[in-house]
Amino acid sequence: MAVVMVTQRGAMSIKRMVIWIIGVIIGLALLTGLAILIGVQTNGAGTLNRVDRVLNGFTSVSASEPISFGDHPQQRLFVLSDSGQADTGNDAKASTKPLPVIIFIHGGSWYHGDPEYYGFVGRTLAPKRHVVVNAGYRLGDDGKYPAMLQDAASAVKWVHDNIADYGGDPEQIVLAGHSAGAYNAVMVALEPRWLERADLSEQTIKGVIGLAGPYDFLPFTSDGAKRAFGDEEDPSITQPVNFARSDAPPMLLMTGDADTTVRPRNTQALAEALREQGGRVATHVYPEVSHARIIMNLAKPWAGSNDLADRISTFVSENSATNNAESPSEEAAENDSASAPVQAESR
Repeated sequence: MAVVMVTQRGAMSIKRMVIWIIGVIIGLALLTGLAILIGVQTNGAGTLNRVDRVLNGFTSVSASEPISFGDHPQQRLFVLSDSGQADTGNDAKASTKPLPVIIFIHGGSWYHGDPEYYGFVGRTLAPKRHVVVNAGYRLGDDGKYPAMLQDAASAVKWVHDNIADYGGDPEQIVLAGHSAGAYNAVMVALEPRWLERADLSEQTIKGVIGLAGPYDFLPFTSDGAKRAFGDEEDPSITQPVNFARSDAPPMLLMTGDADTTVRPRNTQALAEALREQGGRVATHVYPEVSHARIIMNLAKPWAGSNDLADRISTFVSENSATNNAESPSEEAAENDSASAPVQAESR
């Protein structure tokens, strides 16, 4: 009997120890997750990029050294490509074919940010058979309107002239951006003068992807907008919604219905303006997704939590030079019904 009791006590001790270990593991996981969230909130994309790099472990996606496309130190870009793409299939011709290019422009209220911090965008999208270019632009006082648009066009010019050396197709360029970067991308595609001044055709851009972008934000109420656009005598010329046109590149505009930084009504307003002009646009609103979370969904551990990366990749592929869709798909049209209602605030 004594032996049985000792055995039972030993089993109970082991059970308590296992429960304690599991509790410690769960606690550490929760603390780690909390630390990541705090880090992302306080150090933004830099923390997000470091976490993504660690969680990715070995990856065949590599980034170039910083490449200057102008004299200012913030006029630089990084090219990210996947060296393993040649092994994705048995078609030798397909594996050597130049890949569609995504030029991604970061956010930061036209005041802060660094393209180097967005390596996670390339690590997520390059394996889907794209070449990704993370492009910077002048910020703060040096980057006031229209400098950010001049820089976006200059980055497109560099990509068009040089991306073939990195396996990209200069005839398949799609502009993308988050927040302020989405503004830059959309505005350069809508207002022809920026590409013209960079000696580029309007047809250089095959499509545009905007994530939580400000497109209709008069009057200027945020500090970022006041700094970037407050000196312009005619504020109306700074608004993408005023340049909607029928022959604009196809656009995919996405946002989250929990975004209180750049209100979802911006996406709806631009989409409606483009449709009124006969333009091609699809929208999607992610439920319970905030301004920061939509870009976080392109980085691990959040990547894969929804279909954001797949939507981007599909749009890029469908709007290549050889397969330019004439109108949004039926699925895209259905997605418009999920758009958030127009809110009182313009941002």
